[in-house]
Amino acid sequence: MFKNALDKQGGRCGICGVLFDEKIKPLADHDHETGRARGLLCSRCNTAEGFIKNTGLTHAEWANRLQQYLESLPA
Repeated sequence: MFKNALDKQGGRCGICGVLFDEKIKPLADHDHETGRARGLLCSRCNTAEGFIKNTGLTHAEWANRLQQYLESLPA
């Protein structure tokens, strides 16, 4: 799976597209509920995906709220 995903993703993170190298290592991402492999992420994207999931919002809802926040800057 790992080599296939690395080749399929062109050696890049599945979210931000950063190129994996000696400093940025690929991490195998998977669905914690099903155990199903999804692809490879850099550590920043892997961490962010987990934090977003822990908010209780869907990723789309979180992205929507982020966009609204950045456009309105309520503070």
